[in-house]
Amino acid sequence: MGLSNGPLEDLSLHNLADDVANVIDALGRPAHIVGRALGNRIARCCAVDHPDHAKSLSLISAGGVVSPIARTNKQKLQPQKPVLNHWREAGLAHEHASKSTPLDEWWSGGNAPMLVVQGLDDHIAVPANGPRLAEAFSSRVRLREIPEVGHMLLFERPDLVIPVVLAFIREFEST
Repeated sequence: MGLSNGPLEDLSLHNLADDVANVIDALGRPAHIVGRALGNRIARCCAVDHPDHAKSLSLISAGGVVSPIARTNKQKLQPQKPVLNHWREAGLAHEHASKSTPLDEWWSGGNAPMLVVQGLDDHIAVPANGPRLAEAFSSRVRLREIPEVGHMLLFERPDLVIPVVLAFIREFEST
């Protein structure tokens, strides 16, 4: 986001995946693509739409098939600071992109090796999504579940997430 000024109307995950592919083109392909939360959907869509761009995928808080757990009003998170307008607009555009792109157009993540890192207390990217990916694409998906962390596991326990992702990337660096 930041100083980005592209259109926010009628986005799909394909549009966002094309943006990622353009960055990879500029930096040199193929690349190890890491996506967290909505970014994991974009990463998978990029690997489907641009298979020559993805050396591997690392998905942190991967949702998709199993819907988020509904929260009661008491459980809803209250923002700590006022949200800037452009963040709100971009967030709504990203939500639209996700909802308007059919699951079967991004769920598989193409053919790249895939690491799925799931927090077992995640109410947004529900932990059941990880085993679903591992079952559906068992030959190329590695699942790492982390207990007692939620949707923000990368920020809650970077000491557990980062080494797993780096080890996975190193494994495929020479390929």
